[in-house]
Amino acid sequence: MTATDTLIARNTAFVDRADGVDLPLLPKHPVLVVSCSDARTDPAHFLDLAPGDALVIRSIGGRVTPGVLEEIVWFQAMAAVASGTSPSVEVMVVHHTDCGTTRLVDPGVRELLGGATSTDPDRLAEIAISSPTESVRADIALVREDPRLPDGLLV
Repeated sequence: MTATDTLIARNTAFVDRADGVDLPLLPKHPVLVVSCSDARTDPAHFLDLAPGDALVIRSIGGRVTPGVLEEIVWFQAMAAVASGTSPSVEVMVVHHTDCGTTRLVDPGVRELLGGATSTDPDRLAEIAISSPTESVRADIALVREDPRLPDGLLV
């Protein structure tokens, strides 16, 4: 049995358990969590989230990329349309220690990964994390400065 087969079987069991559970479109907590895709750092676990509690976007390093910004804009718009008002969904940016993107600080690693993924090493330098505190600050600034998002958005 492959890993995918195992997960499909788990999903089938989940569907059977969740049958009849009706979750609203908008999350219980009006928050969108941007977090790393690292398997060791699942927001459902470290924030004790249940299904329907929050929106979650996972990206490499938990970085706010142009694609992540686009998703945040979409979630804000969907929340406004779904509620009939203009509510704001708070944005929580989470980075962590021992993230794989810390290795991208090394130019040699950027060259190797850039070649293996056909990604410009300079682009990899942009997402490299040398300090989770500083990278969170930088990503918060990106969200706050996006003109498509509401003024005063809590990030």
